[in-house]
Amino acid sequence: MTWLVILQLGLWAVVAVLALVVLALMRQIGAIYERISPAGINPKETMALNVGDLFEKRTLKAISGDALDLGGPLPAKAQLVAFVSPRCEVCQSISPKLAALQTALGEKLVTTLAVTDLENDGVGKYLDVGFDRIVPADTLADHVGAVHLPHILVLREDGRIAVNAPVTSVTEFERLTSALQTPTSPQSSSQSTPAAPKPQSMESLA
Repeated sequence: MTWLVILQLGLWAVVAVLALVVLALMRQIGAIYERISPAGINPKETMALNVGDLFEKRTLKAISGDALDLGGPLPAKAQLVAFVSPRCEVCQSISPKLAALQTALGEKLVTTLAVTDLENDGVGKYLDVGFDRIVPADTLADHVGAVHLPHILVLREDGRIAVNAPVTSVTEFERLTSALQTPTSPQSSSQSTPAAPKPQSMESLA
């Protein structure tokens, strides 16, 4: 009888351990979902814009409530849209680089953050470092084809796309935004823009 009780207690302990493992896996899956499909978009239904395409002017509603214009020709200014999330580690690592790039280029660059998970307290950090153009990511993600975080969209002065690609590291961010530091002609810019890194699928991360 004593051994039966011990076995039952052991089985309950195993069940408890398995429950904890399942909870841990659920949290990990949530983190992967946040990284891979931030805006809840089905990539098969997304119509991404390509390098060289004209990004038509759009008016978006910022989290401050103000109306922001994005896209279209903007003489003497490039435009950069960064799709980020407060819970994305790579997003956090490139945030200082984004701020430094905006400071270095000043009036020559207009930076907009398209942020997911706006209820997260981490959104306030973007405001603290001077980003005042913040919009909900889902208003743009389906149009741009941004299904991986972080994602960078760079528009030339003529409103045409120079870069539209996911970012995998700080080094990748610096490489994708290098054209902003060294202006080129529209034709050479579209030819020299590095190819977007192949995004990881859910299956590859499983």
